[in-house]
Amino acid sequence: MSPRNPGRASTPRSSRGVEQFARNSAYGTMAGLCTALGSVMASVIVAHSLGVEGTGVIAFALWVVMLAAAVADLGIQSTLARYLPELIGTVAA
Repeated sequence: MSPRNPGRASTPRSSRGVEQFARNSAYGTMAGLCTALGSVMASVIVAHSLGVEGTGVIAFALWVVMLAAAVADLGIQSTLARYLPELIGTVAA
């Protein structure tokens, strides 16, 4: 029984964690699919508008920027994804 709601059994903490993980995974998958679809649509529009040579110039510029962003990131996003939930859990407790 749950202390807040005596008529209802409490959900184990691990079960809620699995549900939250599944929900967050679904959101991440949907976001990735939307990003991929948007990228394909943008590529088609750029290719149609600029032609072969212009599309090559844009593709090269994007490659340079993405490479520089990956090097500049230095793993900060992964580190935040790993340690920020623990920090929030420690502060909330």
